[in-house]
Amino acid sequence: MIPGTQQATHAKGSLVRAGKNLPVRGIGRRALGVVEVLVVVGIVTILVALLLPAVQRARAAARRLSCQNNLRQLVAAVVRYHDTHGVVPPLHMDWYEMIDIGLSGPGRMRQFSFLCHLLPYIGRSDLYSALNLRVDGVSFKCAGYGVQANRTVLHTTVGSFLCPSDQLAGPGGYVSYRGCTGVLDEFPARRGWPDSGHGFFRYPPIRFDHITDGLTYTAALSERLVGVGLQKARRSPQRDILHFQAVPLPNRTEQYAAICASLTHRDEKKIFPYAGRFWIFSGPLFTQYNHVLPPNSQVTDCLAVDTFGAATARSSHPGGVNVAFADGHVRFVSDSINLAVWRALGTRDGEESVDAGSL
Repeated sequence: MIPGTQQATHAKGSLVRAGKNLPVRGIGRRALGVVEVLVVVGIVTILVALLLPAVQRARAAARRLSCQNNLRQLVAAVVRYHDTHGVVPPLHMDWYEMIDIGLSGPGRMRQFSFLCHLLPYIGRSDLYSALNLRVDGVSFKCAGYGVQANRTVLHTTVGSFLCPSDQLAGPGGYVSYRGCTGVLDEFPARRGWPDSGHGFFRYPPIRFDHITDGLTYTAALSERLVGVGLQKARRSPQRDILHFQAVPLPNRTEQYAAICASLTHRDEKKIFPYAGRFWIFSGPLFTQYNHVLPPNSQVTDCLAVDTFGAATARSSHPGGVNVAFADGHVRFVSDSINLAVWRALGTRDGEESVDAGSL
């Protein structure tokens, strides 16, 4: 044993037994003061405040990109459908479908949307096979046999039909994407409505050679926020569709724009709550839109008898909406786009001149 070791050990043990706590030089640490803690918290808060908006912007950009990919997939499916059948998908089924798609029987009004016909072209042939396309009364309003015969499909979620930026577009048959019927509705101008029937989708359906304005400058698909359902506390001018009674003739774009602007959420007689509720249904309540109003317009959409009126493109993307064009490309269109340019993009044969720099 080293001399003196036993004595030192004995002395240390005596101190411990005596309950004394002698500091060891170089090992003891001073606690953080209140001011230092506050400084650290302040620095962390500033860093979070700087980083959080960047993270949110990155997430919003990712959701917008995912939405664009969905639209790109859908417009590609439209092209493949056209290659197979020689026309774009019909907005709803009637005599045309039965003659050209092979269904037999007398002419009936079957309100199946164009999205139903795209199912085999987006990898959902199973869902298309489950559809009963021969029944009447598929309209949500009448909720007839067509709804009962397709109840399972009615509530089936199709991921390609949903924009991830719309938090209300959840599972259960919701739809975020719509076909462009032009500056007004789908019905041909031969009915005496000069602003109708000039869109990419109309009844009866068109061929690509009917698009004389050029595929690059003809809107085919866009997006719209879904309605709030029966949740009155969540009423939104961006989501609601107002109802009015009269149908002005001749149907002109400016007439409907003025009517929608005159309505408010205080004096409307009815609000259609189920905008975008089911992708299986046709009509401007569910799967059609037009270019009466600018994208994300501050004027709330409005319709008469569920068919005629304004239902514009709307989204949760800051500053604009995604639009898929007839040539297959997808572009983000700003809310501030000139209204005349926006309406020119909505027609396929208006002979308007559109400058690429104006988009």
